[in-house]
Amino acid sequence: SLFVALHSACGITSISANILLLVCMFRHTPASFANFGLLLKAHVLTDLYQAVGAAMCMIREGLIIAYSKSCVYSRIIPIGQAIVYISYGPCYIAGPTVCYAFYMIQVGAANCTLYTTLASFIYRLLMLRNKTMTRQHAALLIVCVALPIPTIITVVL
Repeated sequence: SLFVALHSACGITSISANILLLVCMFRHTPASFANFGLLLKAHVLTDLYQAVGAAMCMIREGLIIAYSKSCVYSRIIPIGQAIVYISYGPCYIAGPTVCYAFYMIQVGAANCTLYTTLASFIYRLLMLRNKTMTRQHAALLIVCVALPIPTIITVVL
């Protein structure tokens, strides 16, 4: 249908753009920008994971909401203390475990994207306060700010 084609085109575009950006960042980042570039690479990687997860599970609620609620290709149904997840994306061919894994990748990466942005702002704030930031500081910000909460959310779900 039209929605599947539109979703596939957006998914391919997003994945291709993130891969191209990552290649450019690894090949053309100047040495003076390398420390902050580590945070940007982490952000692009999480966005790439999110795009792959969303493409495989066909999570399109934001895209379709303006057209029709009935055209959403994945459903999440809460039942008591459990969640029933139904996917109509390409992952269903490989089985429910694969669909659930891609859904977890998408949910974790969506949260991690917000926290990598926060880590980038913290890094910039410290730079404005004339702090000398090293590559280890950037890696520490990723580990301490960007990873804990998305990891917990992914494990709990």
